[in-house]
Amino acid sequence: MGVDIGELRNHMIGLKGRGKDRLVLYERDLKKSIEEMFRVLDPNGWAIIVLGDISIDGSRTKFNRKIIEWSKDIGFEDAWQLERTILGGFAKLRFEYLIFLKK
Repeated sequence: MGVDIGELRNHMIGLKGRGKDRLVLYERDLKKSIEEMFRVLDPNGWAIIVLGDISIDGSRTKFNRKIIEWSKDIGFEDAWQLERTILGGFAKLRFEYLIFLKK
């Protein structure tokens, strides 16, 4: 297809950077994504995000909580989440979150 995979990685959320820089870039891009969702939603519209829990060096991040906090600052009227356990011995993720944001 003629796609440069290395260049493509530089444009995808969660794949940019290396080491600790990757986490900083992920957080920045995730917040920009939430801001863009707010911008394009119709009044009273909903955005639903499916987010797996993320573990860095054995510690679970709390991006699900950050999204809820950011949503209030960005202007969403309502924000809440459902947590679902991921079962299976080979799953690296332990939970996934369904995050509901209402404009």
